[in-house]
This record gives sequence, C-alpha cells and structure tokens, in this order.
Amino acid sequence: MSVGGTQSGFEGSYKLRAVLGSGAFSTVREGVNKNTGDVTAVKIVTKKNLSAEDDVALQDEVGESLTQSSLALEEDENNEPLQN
Repeated sequence: MSVGGTQSGFEGSYKLRAVLGSGAFSTVREGVNKNTGDVTAVKIVTKKNLSAEDDVALQDEVGESLTQSSLALEEDENNEPLQN
C-alpha cells in the first residue's frame, strides 16, 4: 500500500529477488530487508485456490515458519499482497 507516494508495510520494508522454489499454492523468493540488508525467505501464497483443509494446513505451516525467522506474504484473488 502506498501512502503519499511512499510504500508501507511489506513492500516498504523488503525487496523481493530470485525465486527459490515453488509448489502448488506458493512460491518462495529471496527477500532483502531494505533497512538492514538481512536476507530471508519469503513465502508468497495464493489463497484463492485453497480448500478449507489446505487453508488450515497452511496456517499451521506459516506458524512454524514464523518461529523460524521466515516471513509469509499472502496474496488476494488478484495476486496482490494482502495488507496486515
């Protein structure tokens, strides 16, 4: 989301780089923190294709990933990042 020409949230903090891998519902890309230069894995998930059961499994996986210092970014039906 852009505020006064400035990006906020995820887009304002991270730059996405190379695709590291992909699966049925997600793509993992390298992300670089714009402030610190720290590199991390960013999982981009398209939720529109998920069944209710897959959605629950994803929530469990994201919870585990976040405890491992990874980031999760979800997309809406237009493949636009969801804002927190």
